[in-house]
Amino acid sequence: MNNTVVDLDPTDAQTPWILVTAHKTGTASTDCVVRNNLTTRLNTAASTADRIVVDSNLVLPKPPTGYFVAPTACELSSRRRFPRHRPG
Repeated sequence: MNNTVVDLDPTDAQTPWILVTAHKTGTASTDCVVRNNLTTRLNTAASTADRIVVDSNLVLPKPPTGYFVAPTACELSSRRRFPRHRPG
């Protein structure tokens, strides 16, 4: 919850992401919450059966131009008002 996961290199073909997947043993992940994140890629979906909650996330364009104060200097303070998220 409450993470910023973005790719600041527009030439990079790979994109960091948020993902909930099965454990190494093959058993399903359960009781997970993915909430209030800023990301350029979200690779997980809500699941009632596995009690996975995914809400109030904002998927930004890649590159996230105009969203942060000085991303090339790793200054990721928000430049814009993002939609209001629930406290997490």
